[in-house]
Amino acid sequence: MECEEQIWVYKDSKVEADVCVEEESENKINVTININPYSNVTFKKIEKKLRDFLFDEWSREQFEKLEINESCLSKDAERWEDCQ
Repeated sequence: MECEEQIWVYKDSKVEADVCVEEESENKINVTININPYSNVTFKKIEKKLRDFLFDEWSREQFEKLEINESCLSKDAERWEDCQ
């Protein structure tokens, strides 16, 4: 997965998730959320906050192309060992 932009989601100085915004392709902007297994956040909660944030930051045209998915590696403890 090639990130054009990566966003780290923090709560109480801890990384809760990382968000990868990929380059536009096939008229979609794919965004993948990878959730830290040591946190208690949910995909739906991160997705809602991200949509609210991007609604204010992006143009309407960009926002309508948005497609958000949870990573297949989400909650993979090995990937998050360095964040603990």
